[in-house]
Amino acid sequence: MKLASIRQILAEEGLFKSSAKLFKVKVKTWNGEHIFEVTPGQREALKVLPGGSGREFGFDTRRGELTGGSWTKKGGYIDAVEKKFWAAAKAAGFAKVDESTGGSPDGNYTSAGWVGKNSAGDILRYSNNFGVTARENRYSISLVFADPPKLDDPTWNAKRDEANAADRRSQIGKDVLFGVRGVTPAHGSGDIVLRGKLDPRLLPNWLQDIHSGPGGNRKNRDLTVNTDRGFVITQIDLTGDWKDKPFTLQEKYDPEDPGSLTRTLGGILKQIKNLRQ
Repeated sequence: MKLASIRQILAEEGLFKSSAKLFKVKVKTWNGEHIFEVTPGQREALKVLPGGSGREFGFDTRRGELTGGSWTKKGGYIDAVEKKFWAAAKAAGFAKVDESTGGSPDGNYTSAGWVGKNSAGDILRYSNNFGVTARENRYSISLVFADPPKLDDPTWNAKRDEANAADRRSQIGKDVLFGVRGVTPAHGSGDIVLRGKLDPRLLPNWLQDIHSGPGGNRKNRDLTVNTDRGFVITQIDLTGDWKDKPFTLQEKYDPEDPGSLTRTLGGILKQIKNLRQ
């Protein structure tokens, strides 16, 4: 478990002991202006982002958190901005963890990237792309907080708890569904509604030829798990004719209990394997 996650759990239970003084900073996000509580390190990290119209801050509306920020510029040169950026990055404790260069064979286009990390785990990225003319140049800077600053507003605690609970249910669903041998993620699978595709070998022998032959990948043999409402839907094509209705089964489970989903999926797979022609 990440250190940031442990801190969050302790904070939610009122047990986190922190000697760091928190500062209140006002940030203008896409969702309006908000006041966040930041640590001294986070306050320094925010200074890394240049100002101006190219700067944006990320706001998580599910949790009321400042996820980080970014800055972009098209065209021209940024010598003075770069000088301030590198000085601010050093002052904020960012050290290089990765670096890259690239470009076209003729040398007309070049690119470079740099990734830094500080002791808190925050990630800072810088990249540039130079073209034949100055107007083709591109620059970008991004900052991602490992432990995002929270809104200085207690009314957001309930929303944050709800978002954390939804994430836990989603992770339970992913761990169980995609941990089943022969089940792979299907197109359209998300965080709340998970979609899995069954390996034909999980089907009864008389169905395997239909699903393994030509066009078999387009056949329904799907498991859909709704981690918010707690149910599993199965659809299995029983013939080679797309006009025929598939076998459909829906079962409920407790979305907070991995064992409940495991037992539900096990029962469904057993019913599928016992399907009669």
